[in-house]
Amino acid sequence: MATEGMTQIKKPLAIFGILAMSLAMFTACGESGSGGDERDADGPAMRTVEHAMGETEVPEEPERVAALDNGATDAMLALGVEPAGVTTFTGTDFESYEYVEEELRGVELLGQFVEPNLEAVANLGPDLIVASEGSHGEIYNELTQVAPTVAMEDTNGDFREYVRNVGAVLAMEDEVEERVEEYEREAAEAAENLEGAVGDESVAFLRVTSEDYRLYGNDRLVGPILYGDLGLEIPSLVEELAADENYVEISLERVPDLDAEHLFVLDQTDDEMEELTESPLWQSVPAVPQGNVYPAGRDTWIAVGLLASESMIEDIEEALMD
Repeated sequence: MATEGMTQIKKPLAIFGILAMSLAMFTACGESGSGGDERDADGPAMRTVEHAMGETEVPEEPERVAALDNGATDAMLALGVEPAGVTTFTGTDFESYEYVEEELRGVELLGQFVEPNLEAVANLGPDLIVASEGSHGEIYNELTQVAPTVAMEDTNGDFREYVRNVGAVLAMEDEVEERVEEYEREAAEAAENLEGAVGDESVAFLRVTSEDYRLYGNDRLVGPILYGDLGLEIPSLVEELAADENYVEISLERVPDLDAEHLFVLDQTDDEMEELTESPLWQSVPAVPQGNVYPAGRDTWIAVGLLASESMIEDIEEALMD
């Protein structure tokens, strides 16, 4: 899955009857998840694509795509393709997709990112499944019994590569390049606006969980956008500890060393955030007494996606140019 911190999924055991029925239907159409079998001459036109789990024959024009990874859902929507079904963080609502909630109205829920509901996937009747090698590798064979399945590889947080991989599966390479170019133009314009608004004032992103404080660096998810695409100034503590890291864990005692003049904070705690903000050490962070602390959203700040990245940039502009 394309969101940080997800674990490997457990293999469901209670739906083999439905999968067997799906396999029978799938085989009757002459298709195989491995892409090697003959198919009915009256069936849809197919093409072979390479992916993290091998090669698969997929429809040239898929009509019902099950997106089991949030990065795949983001990429499809960025390309103007509505998935027939998606997984979400909770598996019961679209709370993890607030930034594209309107676009997903009417789309079927297929369980959680890390544990798709295989019965729901089978009942959807997809003609293509887009999964994640990292999150869904253990159930890949079961998925191929339902429909042709491609597994996206981890792109180390690079949403450009990820959307290009999804575009290749959908035969939309030209559309992908147009969309990436659009992002580049928007990011360059935002960078120019932000330079005029904050100049060389430094900016940091801190994720507070119930277990630790995570200071994000210049690699993988947040940093390449903050310090690369937008050209914002890196605080010296980030440079010291996390210049080449996605994030590093810091203690409460190191918080005063965070010399950021603007600070975005993702609060994923019960009451630990209150403990942090009530500490005298918190007031030592330059951004705090200046009133330059801003909330960050989980769905866009720690996800791999073109639309998520655009939404993140909008958050940054709104906060720093207010």
